[in-house]
Amino acid sequence: MKLKKIKRIGRKALFALPPRWSIRTAKIGATLGWWGGVWEPYCRLGCPQKVLSGPFEGMIWEPAAVGGAWFPKIIGSYEKELHPTILGLARTSFDMLANIGSSDGYWAIGLARLFGLEKCCVYDPDSFALNLLRKNAKKNRLNTRFQFN
Repeated sequence: MKLKKIKRIGRKALFALPPRWSIRTAKIGATLGWWGGVWEPYCRLGCPQKVLSGPFEGMIWEPAAVGGAWFPKIIGSYEKELHPTILGLARTSFDMLANIGSSDGYWAIGLARLFGLEKCCVYDPDSFALNLLRKNAKKNRLNTRFQFN
């Protein structure tokens, strides 16, 4: 139990660092096995900050192990079976997005970018996940469109 808590605190501290240092620390941690290999594939890709393919391609993203498997998210294969549906919905006009259980905001930010939404309401009880969502929304210049509840 204590080891899990130490790892969780370590991950939170990692993202509190400036990006240059968090990448270096992630690489060192992956090399030493601190993260259980979680960061290793990310570092091998050169620590990309953009989603590499899929409907959210080009979305600036800071991967974290908050809202599911981050590696498929950064390479663009996350929930790949939904990609045709998402692209089909992109042809429809929406006024607002409500995302309950937004976690790290992968879907909220991706859909806001893809649909060109002006208003997005997001909710999650995990403050760490919401802080990560805020950071990623800001990186994508969408922070003014999001209302955090």
